[in-house]
Amino acid sequence: MDYMKLVADLCQIIDRQNEITKAMAVQLGQRDALRYEEEMAAVRRDYDTAMGEVDPCKN
Repeated sequence: MDYMKLVADLCQIIDRQNEITKAMAVQLGQRDALRYEEEMAAVRRDYDTAMGEVDPCKN
């Protein structure tokens, strides 16, 4: 089994799920604004860190 390909495929799936989650959050935010904002921000930071993305505004 090619583990590098497996990891790359899983990362692509996670990226797509993240985009779906962001879109859902926008829709939910219109109905129930700010309810989970802090938790979503924490998860987004963890995700970005895991994916090696750095926000230039925070450095």
